[in-house]
Amino acid sequence: MTQTPATCPAIPAFLDRTVETIEAGADTAAKLVVHGLPITGKTAGGVDPWRAVAGGSFLISYYHRRKGDLERVTAALGDDQILLLDNGAFSAWRNGLELDDDYWQGFETWAAEILARVPQAVAIVPDVIGGSVDDNLRLIRECTLPIERTMVVWHLNEPLELLRYHIESGRYFIGIGSAGEFAQVGTAAWTARMTEAFDYLDALFADADFASCYARPWLHMLRGIGVQGAWRFDSADSTNFAVNYKRQDKRGEAPAQFAARIEGGARRGSGHRSVDERPTAIAADQAALAELMREIWRESIDAGELALAA
Repeated sequence: MTQTPATCPAIPAFLDRTVETIEAGADTAAKLVVHGLPITGKTAGGVDPWRAVAGGSFLISYYHRRKGDLERVTAALGDDQILLLDNGAFSAWRNGLELDDDYWQGFETWAAEILARVPQAVAIVPDVIGGSVDDNLRLIRECTLPIERTMVVWHLNEPLELLRYHIESGRYFIGIGSAGEFAQVGTAAWTARMTEAFDYLDALFADADFASCYARPWLHMLRGIGVQGAWRFDSADSTNFAVNYKRQDKRGEAPAQFAARIEGGARRGSGHRSVDERPTAIAADQAALAELMREIWRESIDAGELALAA
């Protein structure tokens, strides 16, 4: 049942910063481009890549956490930016792993400590890629992290009505996950489903009573920097910079130039339309990330720093 305006929840300060422009879908400068970790090493010329993304937004994963990562990312985090605390569900899914209650308890303990230390931090609520609606609703209900500092994930293969449920439940941050028959970002099926989602939200907020009661949610596209410029996402993340900055430097594009190109493209444009996304390029980047993680894992074993909490 829709709440009356008298019982409407307050809009969080972070969301209120851009709520009018979010509803208008007009302020592309307000879009946050979130760089995924790990960002490691230096260029062949000794340039520290962190200098290129200083003052930005970041995503740190519990699944891939490394000693020292949290200190490095909080030093680089901008005051008006966001630090997403990723639950690791996508990495587990890619590796064919099923995460148990002990893992989720560890994640929530880790996330709660960071939320207490970092005011820009928002934790992604535990979810199961490929799980049922009931599976994911159970994880949402069992999550003990504060609702105003968490992001639920709506998977593209879930009912559109779940978006309304999350909004009416007081969820201000909604992550969008590509899953099921819509797992490949940028395909015709993905584009059609994303269009349905935006049309559904537009229809909800065209209702004056509904719009007067609920804030239009902050929408984050998971693994979506490549399509962020073509849609009304408020933020999106990818590991493009982390994976490719050394390669681009060898091609003559310095880390600062590479970061600016990524962020400029992601912030350009608004509205929803079809996108020329290259699945082969995405697959190549995912393979490169997997190799990078294998290298980091081997280095961590040598250094005795196996996946230590930050």
